[in-house]
Amino acid sequence: MRHLSEKRLSLPVAITIIIMFTLLLFPMAAPGEPEAHVVWSQDGIPISDATNDQVGVQVISDGSGGAFITWADDRLGNDQSDIYAQRVDSSGTEQWTSDGIPVCATSHKQEWPRICSDGSDGAIIAWNDNRSGDWSIYAQKVDSSG
Repeated sequence: MRHLSEKRLSLPVAITIIIMFTLLLFPMAAPGEPEAHVVWSQDGIPISDATNDQVGVQVISDGSGGAFITWADDRLGNDQSDIYAQRVDSSGTEQWTSDGIPVCATSHKQEWPRICSDGSDGAIIAWNDNRSGDWSIYAQKVDSSG
């Protein structure tokens, strides 16, 4: 009866085999090719291109392939940012007013919006608000129709 003798692989050979099996199991895109497929527009879709600054963007799924987006907006140019929001459908088409709807456009600054689903086709947006001269937290609920 013939016995097989135990052979050990050298470290470089073992690493090469591991890499080959990893690439077979988890193929990667070729260099220069995107790993994701662009669905909307090659360079993205404009959510708001109003004048001045739009910052602090937050995005969540709308549960239907689209998204709710919120941000702090200084479109009036008075360094008194307001909170705006937009909803886009699965094709990237704006569902509300162009450049978004005002969620809060009161005096003084509103900044750092955060957004979450309301669990029922809408969203809840909270932000820091300086309307009283002291920073407070406010929130607003928006439904799917804005």
